[in-house]
Amino acid sequence: MTYTVVARCQDSGRIGLGIATYSIAVGGYCPFYGQ
Repeated sequence: MTYTVVARCQDSGRIGLGIATYSIAVGGYCPFYGQ
């Protein structure tokens, strides 16, 4: 099972993302977003 949380700051408009799962190195499989 995987949990994903996405949030946006009302003041700055910045977005944060968190992922939790049993899979090792899940960040390597997830898309990356940057400005």
